[in-house]
Amino acid sequence: MRKIVFVFLLLTSVHVMCMAVTPADRLLALVKLSPESVTRDKVTSILGKPTRIAESRKGSTWYYSLGTTKLTLQWSKGSGMAEQFSYSCGKGTTCGQFDKKKECKLKEGAMNMQQALTLLGPPKEMTVKEGKQIMYYNYQGNMLRLFFRNRTLVDYALVENRRE
Repeated sequence: MRKIVFVFLLLTSVHVMCMAVTPADRLLALVKLSPESVTRDKVTSILGKPTRIAESRKGSTWYYSLGTTKLTLQWSKGSGMAEQFSYSCGKGTTCGQFDKKKECKLKEGAMNMQQALTLLGPPKEMTVKEGKQIMYYNYQGNMLRLFFRNRTLVDYALVENRRE
């Protein structure tokens, strides 16, 4: 029975990854992975081959350009694991006015990154490191910053954006 469940989960995850067509879907598929399961093969199956690869003595960096979306993954040379990834949308990306109804759904200590992405959509910028994750949303006149620790929302702040 366990083998059947495992095969079903494997096929379901492959089906979900194949459906990931837009940059937002690809980002969500990448964020859904647990940190220990982010491998080069898994990332390639979700995002395809990187646009550019830069090697250094500390490891390698993969660069993706998905339309106006830029994604960077840093890999450790020693462990071969992903250390960090950063995501950013092109300039001028705004989400319109901030919806106070959505703010009521942001639950510190209870919401994870997947739920935040489902609720708010793809952020303007995101950085994911081992223990902390930060997402930024650009609203008209405001910037929403979500801070996660171990993929759980710790706090968020809506601040006036003077650089818009």
